[in-house]
Amino acid sequence: MKHLPVLLLALASAATLQAQETLKFKDPKSPDLEGEIVGLTFKSIEIVTKGVKQTIDAQLVAEIVPAASRKTPDYLKGEEALAHGNPSAAAERFERVATDPRAPEALRQLASIQIVRCAAAKGDHAAVVQAAQVLRARKEDSFFLNESFTWEIKADIALGNGLGATGALRAFRAVCPASPDLVFLEATVAESENNWKEALAIYRRYLQAPAYFVPAALGEMRCLTAQADWPGLGAVADGHLKNAMGKRDFSTRVLIAAYTAKGDVDLNGGKAKDALLNYLQGAISLNKGETSPENETALARAALACAKLFAVEKDPPKKARYRSQAQEMRAELLKLYPKTRYKADIDNSVQNLR
Repeated sequence: MKHLPVLLLALASAATLQAQETLKFKDPKSPDLEGEIVGLTFKSIEIVTKGVKQTIDAQLVAEIVPAASRKTPDYLKGEEALAHGNPSAAAERFERVATDPRAPEALRQLASIQIVRCAAAKGDHAAVVQAAQVLRARKEDSFFLNESFTWEIKADIALGNGLGATGALRAFRAVCPASPDLVFLEATVAESENNWKEALAIYRRYLQAPAYFVPAALGEMRCLTAQADWPGLGAVADGHLKNAMGKRDFSTRVLIAAYTAKGDVDLNGGKAKDALLNYLQGAISLNKGETSPENETALARAALACAKLFAVEKDPPKKARYRSQAQEMRAELLKLYPKTRYKADIDNSVQNLR
């Protein structure tokens, strides 16, 4: 029995080693960092790794993943509800965690942003705004402050609340005047106002920054598409496809957007068949079972391209094939994205093909 205290100490030490979080960085070349978070704000993360405390710039971190041992039963139930497509039930569980003083601080902050994400998953923009504001009221220097402003501003834009969006942007600027996330939100607001040149200039400033390459590249292609700059868009898309060759870790979202961009260039050049092949790369070939705005757009464009080809095709068997493909693409789009922003266009173009 005299060895029992030593055994208990060893078990406690092992539990401490297991009770940790993992930091995943925005730069894909930066390795994950495991440890126990002891301080967490939007400015910095204090994490103890192998007995040594480090301070990490929070702006470099993309995601915090808690170990299973850190998750409370309510948090686990929230994750389970999300996995089963029930964000309302998930939000109720995360609310309990966010207000539970016994839960680790990092988990409480994670629960607060999960509530915002649940509201977004339901498409309840008003609830997104409210949850984002509650998050900051609970902890004004939350690690997820930037993300909360991002969700709030995008929700305000979706609600047509321009004053709300600019007010949130002003509040964000007052807290984080030098944050790249703020700059990207300024570009988002510019896009919502059809100020494509201003948004494009912002995105191009960050194309060479590894941590911001993906949103910058996607934003650049959106702006070029909106301006119908087909030569510029084609050159940018070709550049991304060339750079992706031989790189297994190249962003799938950027690849899908690049193929869609090439499809847009082809379609506007009268090459509908070539356009369809490019759209299908992003709609089907590159999709790995993950949803994204880029995959949604590729599916919609593929359905519309099939409808265009159906309209001009004279051969009955080919005409029937294009109709079938258009309907399949529409069905897949509505299955993966029930609230797709392309529904009206797709229904008008595809539903009544005869």
